[in-house]
Amino acid sequence: MHEGHRNRMMEKAADDVKAFNDHELLEIVLFRAIPRKNTNPLAHELISAFGSLEGVFEASMEQLLGVEGIGRSTAAYIRTVGEIIHRIPVSHPERPKVFNVQTFSDYLRTQYHGETVEYVELYCLDSKYHIGFKKRFTSENGGHAFVSSEEVSRTVVAQKAYGLVVVHNHPKAPPVPSEEDDGFTHRVAMLCALSGILFFDHIIVGGEGETYSYFLSGKMNEIRTEAERVVGKRRL
Repeated sequence: MHEGHRNRMMEKAADDVKAFNDHELLEIVLFRAIPRKNTNPLAHELISAFGSLEGVFEASMEQLLGVEGIGRSTAAYIRTVGEIIHRIPVSHPERPKVFNVQTFSDYLRTQYHGETVEYVELYCLDSKYHIGFKKRFTSENGGHAFVSSEEVSRTVVAQKAYGLVVVHNHPKAPPVPSEEDDGFTHRVAMLCALSGILFFDHIIVGGEGETYSYFLSGKMNEIRTEAERVVGKRRL
């Protein structure tokens, strides 16, 4: 079944390779790395994780291995293609490389423009505030998005994150934090305090493109302080 799909994809490439979406191009690249598996879902996962095609091919071995379904051989193949691309002039990635609340919020407005599905996204940062990895979560039916505390913990540990930024959207509403949003932010703050990870911000994107930053509002500092106080008492 996969062979027939691959043949059709290659025929399409022969006719007009420019007609492909980014994930389709990556899917074809992965044909050679993973010969007997449907590579379409993995192509979507990689672009979601690293923000763009360029982000995928700039990712380190360690970061690639943090994506489910990527083994050492496939990661090495992607890194090899990435090195070839690195030796050719390429455009700058759309996603900011270094986290800054204002520029990152501007980026999110573009990313979520016209979006009708609710998502929760985890962005892992290194000690220089570089955005190295993203993982996206949603519900199966596109309704209320949810990510468990266990999944947050697994993601930041697997990526050896220094810091974390959480993003989620309100597709049909303003970016006003709900009680549930506040509760989730508190739980993530507790996890980060326990793990020694800096929780930078939780940004909400509204249906009209407005954004709300827990950091800029001052609430993030209060939440982090409370989480550190509770964690400190537990360790006594």
